Amino acid sequence: MNIPLYGTIGTPQEIIADIISLSFYFILEALQFAIVFIFASIVANSYLRSLEIMTKKNKHSNKIEHILPIKSFINWYNPLLRAACFSSITVTAFKFFARIITDIDAGAPVSFGEVMIMIVNYLTDAVYGLVAYVVAIIIFNLLFEKLTKSSNSDNYDNSNNSINKNNKNKADEKNSSALFED
Repeated sequence: MNIPLYGTIGTPQEIIADIISLSFYFILEALQFAIVFIFASIVANSYLRSLEIMTKKNKHSNKIEHILPIKSFINWYNPLLRAACFSSITVTAFKFFARIITDIDAGAPVSFGEVMIMIVNYLTDAVYGLVAYVVAIIIFNLLFEKLTKSSNSDNYDNSNNSINKNNKNKADEKNSSALFED
């Protein structure tokens, strides 16, 4: 932003300060991504392990529900919803952490208006986490629909090909002279 504002990239000290400042937020985002990935891996592995145990024991096999499509916003037994919930909480926690750092840097509020702005900022961070959760559910469902449509069309094409091959084989048998040689 220094180039459009000041016509220069700044002094070497300013560049180093900018890089240090931005690297902190970059590390924070990388840490957030790593935590979300770890939560998703743990949830997926525990679900697969419990599913394997349930199918081996053949108990509750009729109680195993499909994960997708997601029909309710809250279902603790659905691993995708659980991973999305943990991810949402992680995103919100990191937003709060960044907001706290910004508020400490800005200092204590001196008026009622500043306190209200701080409250609104924290509420928008919480809404951001909720929106991230809802968007994750929507993306899961959209991808599921797209994949099932493409797999159904592939299955339809494959079934049509097998029907056509069967019909061709029957036609070849009828037209074949090898079966009816004298």
